[in-house]
Amino acid sequence: MKNVSELKKPPHKSLVDESIEWVMHRIHRKIFGAGVRLPSIRALAHQRGVSPFTISEAYGRLVAVGILEARKGSGYYARSDQTKRADSGARRSGKIDVSWLLHYMLSGNGARGPGLGVLPSEWLNGIEIGAALRSLGRQGRWLDSGRPGGFEPLRGLIQRRLADLDILSATEQIILTTGITHALNLVLRVLVRPGDAVLTSDPSWFGALGMLSGHGARIIGVPFGATGLDLDFLERTVIKEKLDTVKSIVNIASKHDFWIFEDDVYADLSTTAVKRLAAQAGLSRVIYANSFSKTLASNIRVGFMTCEAPIAQRLSEAKLLGGFTTPELNERLVHKLLVEGHYTSHVARLRKRLMMHRTRMRRFLTSEGIEVLGESGDGLFLWANMQTDTNALAETCSKHGLLLAPGSLFSPRQEPSTWMRINVTTSLDDLGATLALRRQ
Repeated sequence: MKNVSELKKPPHKSLVDESIEWVMHRIHRKIFGAGVRLPSIRALAHQRGVSPFTISEAYGRLVAVGILEARKGSGYYARSDQTKRADSGARRSGKIDVSWLLHYMLSGNGARGPGLGVLPSEWLNGIEIGAALRSLGRQGRWLDSGRPGGFEPLRGLIQRRLADLDILSATEQIILTTGITHALNLVLRVLVRPGDAVLTSDPSWFGALGMLSGHGARIIGVPFGATGLDLDFLERTVIKEKLDTVKSIVNIASKHDFWIFEDDVYADLSTTAVKRLAAQAGLSRVIYANSFSKTLASNIRVGFMTCEAPIAQRLSEAKLLGGFTTPELNERLVHKLLVEGHYTSHVARLRKRLMMHRTRMRRFLTSEGIEVLGESGDGLFLWANMQTDTNALAETCSKHGLLLAPGSLFSPRQEPSTWMRINVTTSLDDLGATLALRRQ
């Protein structure tokens, strides 16, 4: 087994990573003190020579973890406790600092371990992506400005892919985004007001919880186990929120005037047939969102969402006001990969490889006496009961260069948990080192 302190640093950082570091450096130096307004997205994009979407993504990530505060119509401000958050590897309560996790899990700064949220770069199809980029460069068409809804041919392809999931959508209802985060931010800007109740699965993605908190929503967690949502809890919550009991989530949404955001970002990594809410509801009261970033590369920021036409129009307007159009080069790249069949074959290889690694990981964990949630399933992650406070374990492992994703990060309650999310592509060396540190 390798020494747990070994950690290779990749030389490349994305423009979003560098922008996050630019902000964090000024927070450490107290240039951006508590309550200080940061440069506008456009001003900082011009200053740093990057696109507004790069700065918007960087600011969005920092809002999600509580480093910055977004004030509607005013801009982005440093929060009063951001220096403490940035400097600390763990909160005083013992919870691992979300900003630390975001910095290492999402910004590609070389961390490794079971807490990573992406596929290994060597699993991605860099050769075909590079060839497609060179081909687009020779054509020169990507120099044109983007369209409000996104690259029209790609929207047409997405329309047909949605139909394969029984989600029937017109192309004008499809809005291209820079990913799920961008899509959710637009939805929150359009539909959620401070104080509104938002129900989310527990566990849920910590970034979404941060964004909901930043928008002033009242977050209500609905327990999610091996068989899905706790419908009894959901029913009790609906009654408590003074809504009548009805037969399904979609009917509740339709009757009582709220919306469902269906995040299907890992859909292409799953082999299990799943019926989407958007298919069951015919997009009534459902906003369906997906992204190619998880399967192609994190820097290829192309996502999309679809919903009822009137809401799609409002979301499209919010997109233009918040950052104009999305980068057409990325959209043309994804379109080319889809048309030429590279994406389909790439995803098939990913699914097969993930299944083998998932089986290997499950066997290893059970042989070590670790409980794994659910008997079957597929995809990038497993949930494991480490039988210890995973906040404390994450803090210990971080000192050895290993990233963990403790269960508390994924819960609106943020309570200590013995569960943690494990990336099945993690090497057994790194997982073994984690278990060794757990026993210390």
